[in-house]
Amino acid sequence: MIEAGRAEEAVRILSAASEADPRNTDILRRFAQALAAAGNLPGALRTIDRAVAIAPQDNDLLLVRSYILLWSGRSEDARQQSAVIAERAPAYPGLAQLETAIARGDARPDSSARSGAALYSSLSGIDFESGVSDTWYGAGASVFGPIGEAGVVTASVDHEERNSSDTRLSARLDRRIGQGNFFLATSITPNADFREQWSLSVGGELPVSPTADIIVDAKYAEYRSGHVTVLRPALRLHLAERLSLTGQWINLFENDGNHRSGVSGRFDYVLANEGNLYLGAATYPDTEAGVTRQVRGAFIGTALPLSDRVTLRGAFEYEERDQSYQRIAATIGLSLRFGS
Repeated sequence: MIEAGRAEEAVRILSAASEADPRNTDILRRFAQALAAAGNLPGALRTIDRAVAIAPQDNDLLLVRSYILLWSGRSEDARQQSAVIAERAPAYPGLAQLETAIARGDARPDSSARSGAALYSSLSGIDFESGVSDTWYGAGASVFGPIGEAGVVTASVDHEERNSSDTRLSARLDRRIGQGNFFLATSITPNADFREQWSLSVGGELPVSPTADIIVDAKYAEYRSGHVTVLRPALRLHLAERLSLTGQWINLFENDGNHRSGVSGRFDYVLANEGNLYLGAATYPDTEAGVTRQVRGAFIGTALPLSDRVTLRGAFEYEERDQSYQRIAATIGLSLRFGS
């Protein structure tokens, strides 16, 4: 398999190669191995499934697929896949090692885990319905690092200047469980003005087929004047090798039992250098300073790797908040990764 230190470089190279020759199963096999080494097990499984669909009799592809299933926590599926190889070719090279790994229940070492930091700054132009204009400023920073074999913990601080200012402190734990991902997050805003005083969020995502993922998250937020609970189920469809569409249903429950809802849609396109371009639109209920209003908006953004360790991020956003204001915002950020 590909060494962890070279995985991200291999992903970039093999991604471009597979795009140029999409039916080359040797490239797809190596691309799937690179994705697995880089920690993207759902992407690795989708890629090897494409290769198997082209060449279902290729035992090398089934061998790689069995390892990816094992690393994803699907040991029984991995065992069934290895049995197919054993039935075809009992002495196939690498089969004995695979069967030993399955018997031991070997999990993939999370060698791609890294520590890192991120910074961002934002500028928003505001036009209130009263005719008054204003400018808001925001900035934030976060640090993250591995915890255990399959987890990442992130600590963040973000500050926004309006007529008043709020500084929010937050922490988040992400953990891979089998093929899926789970997160738990919390935040606190000392002397909160327009943001929540504190919040607790939980959620996750799970691939349900080679072309679809289910995503669910829930958030409870306490404001000075009350609380809200937000539930957001979503479905992500992988429309093509690099293109996905995520549709989300947004439900907000106020402390008086009132329920409001909205929807959002977002397209994501993975660039040849493993960067990302996204755009979308939404109409949804949102709470500021304890007051919930309907928001309509659109957004576009990108993440551009400048090197193996540095990624530049940028976004533009437009929103209209009922009986309140219109906002045009620009955000720019930089993320840095450390370690091997």
